[in-house]
Amino acid sequence: MLRLLLDEDIKSRQLVRLLTEAGHDVQTTTDLGIDGTSDETVLARATNETRTVLAYNCSDFRALHEAAPTHAGILVVYREPGKELSRPDIVRALSNLERAGVQFADTFHAVNHWKY
Repeated sequence: MLRLLLDEDIKSRQLVRLLTEAGHDVQTTTDLGIDGTSDETVLARATNETRTVLAYNCSDFRALHEAAPTHAGILVVYREPGKELSRPDIVRALSNLERAGVQFADTFHAVNHWKY
């Protein structure tokens, strides 16, 4: 089970439902009252609550990871042509990451190639 914080750019009712049904503990930026805040604020809040961030804005969160690599984990989904994932694909990819024993704390992972 992952403790996730869905960034404002990726949150949707369907994704929250699918992740919850898969057994994950899911919060969104709306749940925490931090919609419209900076990515730095989102990552800080996730770190304080020991939650892994899930987001679409890959380059911004990669830069944050490189600047401050101590956090509860950052997972990103690329939306480039040929790399898109549906919401069920995202849930499947996260499950595959977990089954592979991938560590999330202090790491940055693109989930796209974990869709198999």
